[in-house]
Amino acid sequence: SVARLVSDFSAGDKPLYRKAHVFFSSPCPPSQLENIKKCQPLIDCLGSLAELNLEYQTKDSRTFVTDQPGAMEVLFGGGTG
Repeated sequence: SVARLVSDFSAGDKPLYRKAHVFFSSPCPPSQLENIKKCQPLIDCLGSLAELNLEYQTKDSRTFVTDQPGAMEVLFGGGTG
């Protein structure tokens, strides 16, 4: 969670980690991004921060839905070939 991440970098004189690579599997709410921005020790150690938007719903054993228009083209290269 963002709260745990911020607390890892806020507690004590020396951060627990030299670098932080943070990936969100779904969109990060603006309020959570603000919490990250307010923690200067975390910002100093932040190596990467990305939203991957990996959320999907399974409909059956062979079908999934992403609720993202154009996802099939992006995931599977649609239209070339």
